[in-house]
Amino acid sequence: MRRTFSRLALWAFTAGLAGLPETAHASSDYPAEIQKQLSLSYVPACAICHANGVTGLGTVTTPFGEAMRAQGLVCCDVASLDAALAALKTQMSPYIADLQKNIDPNDPNETASSPITYGCFNMTGQGPKGGAAAAFVLGFALLVFLRPRARR
Repeated sequence: MRRTFSRLALWAFTAGLAGLPETAHASSDYPAEIQKQLSLSYVPACAICHANGVTGLGTVTTPFGEAMRAQGLVCCDVASLDAALAALKTQMSPYIADLQKNIDPNDPNETASSPITYGCFNMTGQGPKGGAAAAFVLGFALLVFLRPRARR
């Protein structure tokens, strides 16, 4: 049993070091796809769906993001993004109009004279993505605490 834990710990540690693809991060294709579908002059930041730079699976918390989820948006599925955008366009949603005017769709006080200024934690390369860092820490902890002890 201890050998199995040691192998798991080594794998997690190695995965963290290698920065293997993670399953819990923002859909990085979405901003460019939103730009394309709405013919925007800019690429929207992840903050239109994720608040405070927190991205990842289950972190859609903004009004626009919730409206998109209500229209069927799911993680890592560009077709669901396109369908949700089309649904909001058909409904003549103010979110779509705001994005087309370069206005933050989540701020009711924003005007066309104050362009979007928010950013995206993972899109700018600031800080590690959660999966690799978490795997590194977990692997290290398991290696330290579950290593075989010398018998006396």
